[in-house]
Amino acid sequence: DQLISAMVYKMLSIRLEVKELNCFDIIYHHIIPQFKEGKQQSKSDKLLILYLAFIKNGIDRGMVNETKIIADLKEDVVIVTNNGRQKPNRHAIHLSSDYKGPWNLSNMFPGVKWTEVSKKYLQVNMPQNVISHWKQFFIKLGVKSGLAVERINEEIDPKTDAYSTKWDISEWKRSPDGKYTVRDYYCKEFDLIVESVSTLSPHMQVQQMTALVNMLDQCWD
Repeated sequence: DQLISAMVYKMLSIRLEVKELNCFDIIYHHIIPQFKEGKQQSKSDKLLILYLAFIKNGIDRGMVNETKIIADLKEDVVIVTNNGRQKPNRHAIHLSSDYKGPWNLSNMFPGVKWTEVSKKYLQVNMPQNVISHWKQFFIKLGVKSGLAVERINEEIDPKTDAYSTKWDISEWKRSPDGKYTVRDYYCKEFDLIVESVSTLSPHMQVQQMTALVNMLDQCWD
């Protein structure tokens, strides 16, 4: 265990051209700045994967504070996916079946192009390279284990939106400026699933919509 960790440390130290630095120094002085300053664009996918593997290993071994690391990394981290490099705070990234997520979305709804975390992270020869650890690590970084749902504010102007809005505003109490703001939830992927299902045979439509309803029923009360 210690030998493997030392080998990975040495490998990263050589790649990063640093010597005799501890885990915290490497993460905060070399890895995180790569993401925050956009320097990861010139790095290979393999090195980007090693960056996160090194951070995860430091967390697993209690060498760095997980809460602080995640908070400092979450907004800028770039993850290697089946659809190129993506930022989880800008693009919906999902766990593939390789990470034992609760839903195999690409199999359940093949008509939608899902962006999923590359399985190459699991192939890094690291101590404690456990699937469940990677799963929780990615979820904390913003990767989705189910559909990507976001909160939105929808502004409704009765003068122009009375007939186009999905809300029945006829009996709502008028606001001071005559407009309404609705705090709602939106899921773009739900629309994509429904759209893709509409092109299927009646049998497949029933099958996939049943799977969608069952998933929603288990995810939300």
